[in-house]
Amino acid sequence: MREIKFRAWSKREKYMYKWRQIHNAGSLDDMIADKDVILRQYTGLKDRNHKRIYEGDILSYELKQGWEIFFEDGCYYMMCGGRSFLLEKVRTQISEIIGNIHENPELLEAK
Repeated sequence: MREIKFRAWSKREKYMYKWRQIHNAGSLDDMIADKDVILRQYTGLKDRNHKRIYEGDILSYELKQGWEIFFEDGCYYMMCGGRSFLLEKVRTQISEIIGNIHENPELLEAK
């Protein structure tokens, strides 16, 4: 069974709350209700450095940077330059997280 974890981007504070911070504070309900917070769910997959891949992450994959992870129609995808692939079909163990869409939007502009 896949781990259910979240992290949360606070638009107001410009800060990414990690799962442990949310879980320890018991504040997930508060974050869900806050319109200035964007929740990002863990995909259940890890990159080559064993880092958890979350929705909104930006990956480097097969010599190309700027792959954005997104969730649509019940599935996770990665997209770059107008091309998208079902994330479960991608060998994420050879990818590397290089940022996320909130803290590093310039990585998407480079694609």
